Amino acid sequence: MTYDDFKNSLENARTEEVVKSIYAKFFNLKYDTSHHHDPYTPQVFFEFKADKNFHNLKAIATILAQTLYYIKRLKYFEIEKVIPFLYV
Repeated sequence: MTYDDFKNSLENARTEEVVKSIYAKFFNLKYDTSHHHDPYTPQVFFEFKADKNFHNLKAIATILAQTLYYIKRLKYFEIEKVIPFLYV
């Protein structure tokens, strides 16, 4: 998949699951959704949102809280999972 294919696919994506799939394909990520979190690598933690208003502070705070919850769960409750360094 070329970068132009990646961009075009994202423009046509209508759901969060499709966006995850496009990113996974482009970056060659393998991920397991059984723990209800988005894909991550030792360098990057992805959190996809398709229906949020990023100009709304409450929406941003909700997304950040959810991401921090997932990172905590990965770090403390799943053995041998490496989480990326978090820049805040």
